Amino acid sequence: MPCAAPPEDVEKYKLGNPRTFHYLNQSNCYELDGVDELKEYLATKSAMDVVGINQTEQDAIFRVVAAILHLGNIKFVKGKEIDSSEPKEDDKSRSHLKTAAELFKCNAKALEDSLVKRVTVTRDESITKSLDPVAAALSRDALAKIVYSKLFDWLVDKINVSIGQDPESKILIGVLDIYGFESLIKKELIQTHILSQEH
Repeated sequence: MPCAAPPEDVEKYKLGNPRTFHYLNQSNCYELDGVDELKEYLATKSAMDVVGINQTEQDAIFRVVAAILHLGNIKFVKGKEIDSSEPKEDDKSRSHLKTAAELFKCNAKALEDSLVKRVTVTRDESITKSLDPVAAALSRDALAKIVYSKLFDWLVDKINVSIGQDPESKILIGVLDIYGFESLIKKELIQTHILSQEH
């Protein structure tokens, strides 16, 4: 949805055609019939206003989503040392790394190191091990999943607070997101029951 934002937001978050993002181009489905992506984006922003997500928080949400998309476009090649890796030495991978770091508001070298190295902390020392290109790609994907999961959890908490949920209450009204549920042609109550029990 951020790729369908107004041009100023697309530029702000350094987005573009969804076909160019690895995490979006795996299904070859870029548009849904009858769905106006720009309208949905604006409706989402409006809904965020309603539940009390301010403009600074909205900006952070869209920055993080965009950063995750750029993170997914970083490819790795064998490094100079044995069993090491580095971002592919083309303009695209380095550019996506730099853009992801800018959007995450972190140091690009620190982000790169977090992808190509594993640090094990023991009682007495920290041990750093280089990762090969396959392990670095897995590290990249794990980071993307963790950040997205944390963002989603934060959003659910924010929405639950906005609807006045008492943290001490034994009764809970919460937000449930069933991946792909909105795309089903026929939705049945049993699907909701089954999927809600999985959490």
